[in-house]
Amino acid sequence: MVPARRLASACFALALCAGPFAAWSQPAGIPGFLDPQTGRFIVRPVAAESDRANTTYNGTVKLVFAITIKSAIPTSTAIKCTAIIDAHDQAFTQQYTETATVTATRSGTSAACTVPVPYQWTLGTGATYGAGYTVVAGALRSSTLDFPNASTVIGAQGSTNTINYNVTL
Repeated sequence: MVPARRLASACFALALCAGPFAAWSQPAGIPGFLDPQTGRFIVRPVAAESDRANTTYNGTVKLVFAITIKSAIPTSTAIKCTAIIDAHDQAFTQQYTETATVTATRSGTSAACTVPVPYQWTLGTGATYGAGYTVVAGALRSSTLDFPNASTVIGAQGSTNTINYNVTL
């Protein structure tokens, strides 16, 4: 059993320490992102709480892959296609990352896969998304994580946006 005096001292010490540590829960740094194509950091202004108008978006982003096989990949080796979707609002106050993977259908020196990525995001003003992918066959990999469609505006509610990629393994 803890004496009442020791318990009171511990509670007082915790109350004194809580103040300095409370600031740790606040986000630190400058909001923004690194543009992989230019190597520049793009600063995003932070909107005031009253300026944020949240909207819930739902739909599907569909990545369609046409794969040309030039390497000696055994027919028993599965080809996996993974879609990565990153959505955020203009101020980067809300951000979502969605991923999905499917196995490609192979025929001779080509393969194909379609990766649907359903989403439901609640975002502030200026909502956009980017899409990236990886295509893997054993040790061979073709990928882009630089989000070539980094400024795609989110479509109408319930819509499907299709992005096509040509990949060579």
